Amino acid sequence: MELRDYLPYGWLLKTTHDGLMLTAPDYEQGKDFVVGAALYLRETAQNIRGVIEIHAATGDRLASITPGQSIKRTSELDPDPSSVEMLRKMQLEDARLMDRILTSNDPMAMVGLTDHIQVLINQPMATRLGTTCKSARGRNLRPLHNHGWLPELLQTLQQQGRVRVRYQAWLNAQDEVYGELTTLFEVGTFQDEPVRIATNLDLNIIQAPTMEVVRV
Repeated sequence: MELRDYLPYGWLLKTTHDGLMLTAPDYEQGKDFVVGAALYLRETAQNIRGVIEIHAATGDRLASITPGQSIKRTSELDPDPSSVEMLRKMQLEDARLMDRILTSNDPMAMVGLTDHIQVLINQPMATRLGTTCKSARGRNLRPLHNHGWLPELLQTLQQQGRVRVRYQAWLNAQDEVYGELTTLFEVGTFQDEPVRIATNLDLNIIQAPTMEVVRV
């Protein structure tokens, strides 16, 4: 499997004197991919013994990944061929999941199943929530979901793996935007950690509750 097979739709790849040059369609997609595929990119730089430069189509420089002594080869980490194959498959599934979310026309996001940290969000979801991909990534969603439906959702996902839920939550607490949403939730795995994948089906901005809410 080559690096180009891991890249989301719209990316460009070309060889350079020093290694490889990747160009993302825009800054946000580029940043999300660099964060999500960091392990694979470092290993690729090590394997080709070259530098991987990542830029956005706007000209912004996103990352420069160089091979280093601190980065061990997969064979050095675990000589068991079956474990190596499992790691490669996991990396491929991670890339496919990122590609599915980032290139979807539907508003989608990925959130840690246990820590509730937003790992990835695509542009349609960011637009719908009135935020940006950059500011949404890494925020803790638990304080925004304060009406008791979250524990029930997690329990249902453990049993079914996929569920459609209608609920209320803060969308953008900083601007005090509150809404009622219908979302399809799925359980997945990203970088060997459990995540929930959310596809928003419907959103209506409504009056926020009068009760005090902890905002992030």
